[in-house]
Amino acid sequence: MHGLVFRNIPAVRNPEQLIALQLPTSYPHYERYRGRTDIFSSTFAYVAPVPFEIEIGRRAERKWGHLVTRSYFSTLSVSPALGRFFGTEDEATHASSVVVSYRFFQDYLQGNPAAIGKRLQINGYPFTVIGVGPEHYLGASPVIYGADVWMPVWVSGRIAPELANRALKRHELTLFHVVGRLRPGVTAGQAEAALDATARQLEQDYQDVNQRVKSRRVLLVQGGKELPVRKQDLPFFTEFFTVLGGMVLLIACSNLGNMMLARGMDRRREIAIRFALGAGRVRVMRQLLTESMLIACGAGVLGFCLALWVMRGASSLRIPYPIPVTLDLNPDVGALLFTLGLVVFAGLALGLVPAWQVTRRDLTPALNEGGNLRLQRLTRLNLRTVLMVSQVAGSVALPIMTGYLVLG
Repeated sequence: MHGLVFRNIPAVRNPEQLIALQLPTSYPHYERYRGRTDIFSSTFAYVAPVPFEIEIGRRAERKWGHLVTRSYFSTLSVSPALGRFFGTEDEATHASSVVVSYRFFQDYLQGNPAAIGKRLQINGYPFTVIGVGPEHYLGASPVIYGADVWMPVWVSGRIAPELANRALKRHELTLFHVVGRLRPGVTAGQAEAALDATARQLEQDYQDVNQRVKSRRVLLVQGGKELPVRKQDLPFFTEFFTVLGGMVLLIACSNLGNMMLARGMDRRREIAIRFALGAGRVRVMRQLLTESMLIACGAGVLGFCLALWVMRGASSLRIPYPIPVTLDLNPDVGALLFTLGLVVFAGLALGLVPAWQVTRRDLTPALNEGGNLRLQRLTRLNLRTVLMVSQVAGSVALPIMTGYLVLG
């Protein structure tokens, strides 16, 4: 969930200031949106996904990329790893320039700094590599439209068929994804309302038949996330997986809680002997709590290492889809901190509660039990009953929820 919904686009500065149109629009519409300088400090538009045939050595490789406006990289506040990005001089001289990703630079250009200025045959035409994107950066929408090549929108339609037939002049051709950086003090709600008013004015200017529709023409999503999602839609993506993960944790912790309670009851004779030798209640509880924390820390380290291994394998999976979908599900610092917090909470809870339960009882009879385990019958509501019921309830609910997910 964190890798898909919450993670920001790598190498982008202040990604929380970026907003994007949920649906693509036409280039004339983008130009009107770009003129709203009262809302945006800068904007850009791009066409994606775009396939490119690149001749590398004696073979041709298909790579996916974006057709971008001049302000693409500057709006994202992305700095090149090598070379430079597009500027006004490229458009003025009609130079055939292209920017490649760091991944492409390493895999096909051998990571050689001399690759800046190198000529590549793209779609049968020569292009000059003028820059290399930063490491791990794959474009403005890396999950859905990962890019290895960025080409300017002012190239000829013979090179990029998406731009043929006067694509930049046709208001009905909705090819362009639009992203803008909000001015300080402007909220996403204010920007959405202002852009919606602009869209309605455009419908009147072009005499669009949809102008009678009362619903919003413009909906905005978070432009700085790897997977753009509207803030209003975040609960739909997060709550289900939060509950699902919580059910797994509930089952595991309920099971371990019962085991720790049973283990504590089985150690009553040992604890009674410690009391008889002069150990105080606080000291015994501290020992039991230390043991619980050691177990929790060991389990937390093993669990996080297992998550690293599993998620690394999941990130390398190739989804059977014509456009390559890039997934980065590797746990990061946020996941590590969450694991650490969960380890501390579980270690304290599963150590403190059994220690409290065992040490508050009269342990004198335990000296005569010979260490035999005698648990209370589950005839009334107590902690063991609650843990057992929650474990069974979670075990029943979990396959039902995952079944609905698979069927959906």
